[in-house]
Amino acid sequence: MILRMLILVLALGNSLASPLFAGSERGDLLFIEGGGLPGVAGAPGIPGIPGVAGLPGGAAAFSFADFYALDPPTAQIIIPGGPVAFPNAGPSSGAVVSNVAGTVFTLPAGTYQIEFQVTVVEGTAGLELSLNGVAQSNTIVGRATGTSQIVGVFYVTLGGPGTTTLSVINPGTVNITVSPSAGGVNPSSSHLLITRIR
Repeated sequence: MILRMLILVLALGNSLASPLFAGSERGDLLFIEGGGLPGVAGAPGIPGIPGVAGLPGGAAAFSFADFYALDPPTAQIIIPGGPVAFPNAGPSSGAVVSNVAGTVFTLPAGTYQIEFQVTVVEGTAGLELSLNGVAQSNTIVGRATGTSQIVGVFYVTLGGPGTTTLSVINPGTVNITVSPSAGGVNPSSSHLLITRIR
């Protein structure tokens, strides 16, 4: 009885193992379903073609100019509606042009930061910007009393085509005298700074 059972087990084992390990289609399928070892990594691919170069950037719009006056020897008295003179040219870069007297400045279209500072004698005084001969009431700065400098800082956008003229003027009804002294023997300086930001 025992011998018959051993023979039966051996026969069944051979019938199952032979298709698994004999390279048959069923044996191959069992190996695939069980998961084989990972294959070797392939070689890196060839690098792609470089992309087309971008267009060159435009020229920078940034430009600036510093105009100033020294009193004395300028000794300015600014009448009502009259311009402050900044006859001396300091550092500059770009297209900002002044006239000979230094009172009217020509600017191409763009957006600018305009800054001026002037020391005056009168306690009550003010200054403002004028564009193309038209006073800009939103740019008036001044003081009711005291001896501090009059300082203005503004952003202005000038349209095109063509250029715009700019001046710093006296918006009041009385003369303004630019101080001839900076607190000692040295003359006082007045400045107009024009910076194009775009």
